[in-house]
Amino acid sequence: MTTTELRDTMLGIKGSVIVTLETETKPPMRKTDNPYLDTVKVSEVNGIINWGYETAVNRQRTREGLEADFTAFPRKWGKRIKGTPLIEHNGNYYLEMKVQSAKSMYLLGQEEIPVSDLIPYFYTRSKSRQGIEKEVILRDYALENIKGIRYAGEKITIN
Repeated sequence: MTTTELRDTMLGIKGSVIVTLETETKPPMRKTDNPYLDTVKVSEVNGIINWGYETAVNRQRTREGLEADFTAFPRKWGKRIKGTPLIEHNGNYYLEMKVQSAKSMYLLGQEEIPVSDLIPYFYTRSKSRQGIEKEVILRDYALENIKGIRYAGEKITIN
């Protein structure tokens, strides 16, 4: 399947769906004196597409005995394509996903780099506004970074 065919398939998905993505991304890192700039992150990510962020956070708040009063801010970038799991931004498409679990490794060429070696070069994330112990993780994956997807009992390789 091509990236365009993946986009067209995602445009047709109705309702929440559990998927597993195989991705290759370039992790955002500081450039100054960083010997790992060409590192690639290879991940297998399991989660849900076509879901509601605000609803998911409020459900988790309820599970943790908190008031379900979370209100999400509008997206800072991109435009959600209504009724689909896709975000469009500057002609590119992204798959929005609620991450349930992820396994990742970092490669520099063919060599695996321990994440502990990379930590000094990662940017620090801003603190979550969710106010919960078990954070709801939202990630947007550029379709060109998705190398494979499993859903509806089928594994599809993306070319």
